[in-house]
Amino acid sequence: MKGIWKKILRVDLSRRSIQIEELSSDIYKNFIGGDGLAGNLIFNEVKRNINHFDPENRIIFSVGPFQGRNKIAGDAKFCISTKSPVTETYANSMAGGSWGPLFKRTGYDALIIQGRAEIPVFLWIHNEGAEICDAEKFWGLDTYEAIKKIREKIGEKRASIAVIGPAGEKLVSIACIAVDGHSFAGRCGTGAVMGSKNLKAVVVYGTKQPLVAYPDDVAKLSKDLMKKISVLGEGMRKYGTPDLMDYYNHGNMPIKYLSQDNWEEGLVKKLSQPAYNDILKAKSSPCLDCPCPIGCHRHIKVEYPEKYICDGTGPEYEAVGMLGMSNLVDNLKAVAKANDYCNRLGIDAVSAGAAVGFALECYDRGLINKRDTNGLKLRWGDGNLLIELIKEIALKKGFGAFFSEGNLRAAKKIGQEAE
Repeated sequence: MKGIWKKILRVDLSRRSIQIEELSSDIYKNFIGGDGLAGNLIFNEVKRNINHFDPENRIIFSVGPFQGRNKIAGDAKFCISTKSPVTETYANSMAGGSWGPLFKRTGYDALIIQGRAEIPVFLWIHNEGAEICDAEKFWGLDTYEAIKKIREKIGEKRASIAVIGPAGEKLVSIACIAVDGHSFAGRCGTGAVMGSKNLKAVVVYGTKQPLVAYPDDVAKLSKDLMKKISVLGEGMRKYGTPDLMDYYNHGNMPIKYLSQDNWEEGLVKKLSQPAYNDILKAKSSPCLDCPCPIGCHRHIKVEYPEKYICDGTGPEYEAVGMLGMSNLVDNLKAVAKANDYCNRLGIDAVSAGAAVGFALECYDRGLINKRDTNGLKLRWGDGNLLIELIKEIALKKGFGAFFSEGNLRAAKKIGQEAE
């Protein structure tokens, strides 16, 4: 079999031990790709009664046979799997950037992390092996700042960094993992599991090349695929995923916390393209180390008004939908700022938008009031309220802390008809 190393890296943070283990070809045949491999490992290693924040829970980073060759469109995607603090069952979340290909080039197909470090640490994985490094000075930093500082620390500008923000450190159940500040493993609380292990980041850079059984055929197929995707993805290249907002408006968007099936066309167009590119000065931002002909991510820059200033990865259509349309917020700059806080503080924008929508719905129905919200008046369409609640949820402060364990647990606390 080619395209795989048949090797995985196991790190036990409690024992500060690092081991290389070999897997049989049968596992790769029966459990396809990084997703399948991670599922098999979780099933065999995590007992059903293990708490998600127990040191014995695993968090697994895994890649598939296409990755690491830098010739196949879409090979940036990789898988992060664990037992979720949100659902309390098996979960995986995907991310892009350059982490997957660069990890594959270190000579491994998966990374299994278990245990809990005594102090904050980060992992540094490269051609020569792996190291457990002190991360105390990076604990508390937002994702963008931590990526910058850690890259300076290791002295390798080309390294890719998967990192958590303050939300993950505080064990907020909807915490995500940021990859190079470019892509985010969003759903299921993978960032909180990293935080429970005192693990700030996983840093990778490798140059090894996995073998391909039929390199000429793969090169031809990849070239043909690139051409087809380039033609089919012309609109996505120009406008990114936010171009889907108007298209999905009738019946496929979570409008007013899923209580409406469409929003007036004029309001939707405030959040969709071409307004998105014009207002946010958006530019295409392809995954690094991946020959993607589309570049669906957007880099945005908001320079005024001051309260909405942001510069970084812009909201995808899911984030625009849950932060904006679910809460009837049609101020695109406010949605972008809320998304920027999600990215920097390290919480999933989709789950955070759902938390705000749930709070608004409960307030509307009289299940909670100003006494519960610490004096906040919850109103649909209030972009400033959206931003404030996002910060509170991520930092486990004020009324927002109520949602730090997810909507279902918040509903159980509220009682009555909330659940």
